[in-house]
Amino acid sequence: MRNIGASHIRILDRIALHKSGISFNKLAEELEGHISRVSLSRGLRELCNMGYVKSVRDVTHRQRKIFRLNDDLSLLVEKTKLRLLDRKLTKRRASRIVLKYISLYGELTKQNKSQFLQDYLKHRLAMNFLNLLEMLR
Repeated sequence: MRNIGASHIRILDRIALHKSGISFNKLAEELEGHISRVSLSRGLRELCNMGYVKSVRDVTHRQRKIFRLNDDLSLLVEKTKLRLLDRKLTKRRASRIVLKYISLYGELTKQNKSQFLQDYLKHRLAMNFLNLLEMLR
């Protein structure tokens, strides 16, 4: 099993923003300047082969494929979303959120033996932690 790379993370993060899926061309546009089309194609193929991304034909356009996260990754993304609901972020609230994420990480790593998913989970939680720190300024 291949380790998670920076391009895999960018691809997964971008697909995660589109619950109903995203086409290759749209994904390439959004990642322009970060990942070449060749690297994107290779990364998507690897993610599809590993089962983390699903590829389905677009019903409105025969040649177009739509890419979506698999159910496990969609659930992981949903559980790690940072939700503040317009409430003021205090240090106490931020520490509770961090503790919740640590607990979630422990739960999910026990359930999931895939190193790839564990690495992606670490990335998601680290990004949320950095966002919390920025909000506390």
